[in-house]
Amino acid sequence: SSSSLTQHSLDVLEYLSSGPSFDFIVSDLTLHPESFTNRLREDYLESLFKLIRTKLEAGGCLSMQCCSEFDKNSIKLIEELLESNFSKVEFRYHYLPSFACRWLFASAYA
Repeated sequence: SSSSLTQHSLDVLEYLSSGPSFDFIVSDLTLHPESFTNRLREDYLESLFKLIRTKLEAGGCLSMQCCSEFDKNSIKLIEELLESNFSKVEFRYHYLPSFACRWLFASAYA
């Protein structure tokens, strides 16, 4: 059988800007884009979350892994950015044995 999946090799901002709308987006992207872009982390993530919000259908959801429970700076930044861009945000911690600590996960709704 043939697969209906299409592979894309674009920057996420470029893809989302020119792509379709979605009911659900799963993000496993780096939270430190300053390592591969010429933008400040806060600016890049703010642009990304705003763009994701505009690409979600009404009632759509962004689900993402955020960071370790010990990364307090990232937790604060993610909470602020998601809560300012989405109508409802839920956070959960789950223990990840491979990292030997809890990680924060978020669901943000359009």
